[in-house]
Amino acid sequence: MKRLFSIILILGLLMALAQMILPGKLAAAMEKALQEQWEMQDVQVKIYAFPAIKILTGRIDRAEIFVGSAVFGMVPVNDLYIELKEVRIDVVSALQRDINYEMQRAGTVKFKITEQGLNDYLKDNPISGLGNVTIELSEDISTVKSQVTVLGSKVDLALLGRFTLKNGSLAFLPEDFRIDKHSLGDLFRDRFKAGTNLEITIGTLPYDTELHSLETGENIITFYGTIGSRTARP
Repeated sequence: MKRLFSIILILGLLMALAQMILPGKLAAAMEKALQEQWEMQDVQVKIYAFPAIKILTGRIDRAEIFVGSAVFGMVPVNDLYIELKEVRIDVVSALQRDINYEMQRAGTVKFKITEQGLNDYLKDNPISGLGNVTIELSEDISTVKSQVTVLGSKVDLALLGRFTLKNGSLAFLPEDFRIDKHSLGDLFRDRFKAGTNLEITIGTLPYDTELHSLETGENIITFYGTIGSRTARP
């Protein structure tokens, strides 16, 4: 009986030690992989596994990833949150800090692009033929403002419309066109319906994320995506 008690005590201590150490070690390895592969600086990973000893078999209950800011396709994003489920990981490679470890996972993704971030992007990537392009985000109707020079005079232009997703890119669908605050929407309505006047490629996201929806609010756009269940690298 005394020997059995000692064995149970040792096993309990080993499991408690694993619970304290293994999730943190694996989280640090995942942080390193994300930092090196995606050039992220502000990365935090939390690993949930109980009992944690099963991490040694490559199984995790859940993983949460937080990134304060990053850049995808030259577009700055903020508050990136990734939740991974159904995780099966090559834990030996991961713990050895091999950034090319394989992982089977599914999950969800959420991040934000601010009005300032979009305007900074447009400064670095100007639209041909237009000057001083700026975006004003609103929950209802957003505005893309610009200027053109006609006969030596600057004319203020404004497209009013809504942002949407188009093949994984951020697209602006105009609903009204204004010159010096005068609406010309009725004259150009057919052209508006024909296509998108402004499209911004967000770029490839971690874990083969596919964006499926967005919400526009005051000064910000929130994006939502899913991660399919498959085996791949980070």
